[in-house]
Amino acid sequence: MRVFVCLFLVSVLGCSLAEGKVVSKCDLKKEFNNLPESEWPEGHTMTDNFLAKLICHVEKASEFNTSAVNQLIPKKKEEEEAEQWTLYGLFQLSDHLICSDGATPSPDRICNVTCSALVDDHIEDDISCVLNIARKVIDGGFAVERKREFWRMVKLIFQPDCNNETAGNYFAECKD
Repeated sequence: MRVFVCLFLVSVLGCSLAEGKVVSKCDLKKEFNNLPESEWPEGHTMTDNFLAKLICHVEKASEFNTSAVNQLIPKKKEEEEAEQWTLYGLFQLSDHLICSDGATPSPDRICNVTCSALVDDHIEDDISCVLNIARKVIDGGFAVERKREFWRMVKLIFQPDCNNETAGNYFAECKD
């Protein structure tokens, strides 16, 4: 019986990992550029230079792999116990704030989505979640304690070598 259960788990995990795909930076840029204006936070649009920084982060963090899952153990003060975060999908979004993994206790996830939805080959929900995060930040929609936790996550996962990327340089090979 144990062998059957193990085989079942291996086949399920194998199938779930096979659902992901690798997207190109040019295709991801097109996905963002094809969004209707109503999807953007009110009064804002995504500038090409910000998009270059965001997509550069995706490249560095997940290598454009929609099924990327990584572990992160944020540094804590000496008296605090270290906790492990799991980061999911293209944008490497945290199970502590963004999505629900079914195991990690956390109130009010920012995106009402399961973490497994962030590691499939459908990137529309991932992009929608990132735009939801942008709306929350712009509108000041986080409670004070969640805001600090959110910015801590951003600082830990954002790739500093993307800070100086510009659209002209980063998207040079993309044909619009």
